[in-house]
Amino acid sequence: MDLFLIRHGESANNVLTDVSKRVADPNLTDLGREQAEHLSVYLAAGRHLYPHERSSGRPLDRLYTSAMIRSLQTSAPTSARLELPADIWIDVHETGGLFLTDLETGIAAGRIGVTPAELEQQLPGAKFTEGAISDAGWWSQGKETPAAGLGRAIAVVEQLRALASSVHVDERVGIVSHGDFLSALLKALLDGLPVPSARYQLANTGISRFGLNSEGTVVHYVNRVEHLDDARWVNH
Repeated sequence: MDLFLIRHGESANNVLTDVSKRVADPNLTDLGREQAEHLSVYLAAGRHLYPHERSSGRPLDRLYTSAMIRSLQTSAPTSARLELPADIWIDVHETGGLFLTDLETGIAAGRIGVTPAELEQQLPGAKFTEGAISDAGWWSQGKETPAAGLGRAIAVVEQLRALASSVHVDERVGIVSHGDFLSALLKALLDGLPVPSARYQLANTGISRFGLNSEGTVVHYVNRVEHLDDARWVNH
């Protein structure tokens, strides 16, 4: 199985200079939406593949995304251009989940995520497991601890390896997720316990490619951003 891990486009929180204006579930900026469009054109043309692979199969056979708005908005152009409905994968959300921290007390309180109706508005045609997203939103807890986020990355890798063993060897799977969680996921994929002391710095809409098979993981490339020119290349 060929796995393509993609960070979301630039979000409103990425460009904040005043942390008091942080929101729990930000939208993409105008630049982020532009990045998402460039990403979709790049993927549709098969530029994420090696030249000899581009004439066979679809650019992506499956597209997964977290339920966070910036990830949904990043996935939408690719889903539409490839005519490929996205699957919502709750467990690839950003480390920490949805929360806001009181600047005076330092206490973090959880916030709800998108509802099914809001999901359809952000990412038309998206699919999700029945009951995974309720009318009350998909997030129903406080701030996730760093340790829990790292453990979740390990669990997602286990699920990816199970998926790789059940699908066609050449199946192409894309996942749109988030910087900190993807960093942990990359470390888990490479058989290293993800720890906070080391971090992959991934650009907005950067693409990383891995091959998953019964023998382990093959690293093809990490953080490819050739679909963005210098004016659009940002690394928050």
